[in-house]
Amino acid sequence: MNSEPQRGFTLIEVVVALAIVIIAFMAMYGSMMQSVAATTLMQEKTIATWIAFDRITELRINNEFPEDDESTDEIEMAGTEWVFTTRIIPTESEDILRVIVRVAPVEEPDNILGIASGALIRFIPGGSNNPQSGPGESDNSDDPEGIFR
Repeated sequence: MNSEPQRGFTLIEVVVALAIVIIAFMAMYGSMMQSVAATTLMQEKTIATWIAFDRITELRINNEFPEDDESTDEIEMAGTEWVFTTRIIPTESEDILRVIVRVAPVEEPDNILGIASGALIRFIPGGSNNPQSGPGESDNSDDPEGIFR
């Protein structure tokens, strides 16, 4: 008979080692899934914020001065359908409106992912807020003698 002890692992040692490896892989998988979810959420928030700021810019470029206090519309961007709500809030000045735009996915309209706030200024033809005037220029209505030209 052979007097040397047997070398190798027992079945219990192999099962314990496999269990440790499986637990480690599950932890790594969970961490990876959290990372993917966070990245996806940040991407969605970025797109929603772009939509909100685009809406305010659209109102400004089109020189719109809406009377509605709230309106809702839908848009498709980056392969996703979005719903945005534009809220118009009057200010103390009749020529300035505050605008708040909230954006959410169409499937989850209560899950607001992007918000932007801005102001709309009513264009007064020939007034000092004339967009055709350059920096430091005015319509000279306060300077009839041309002293400051």
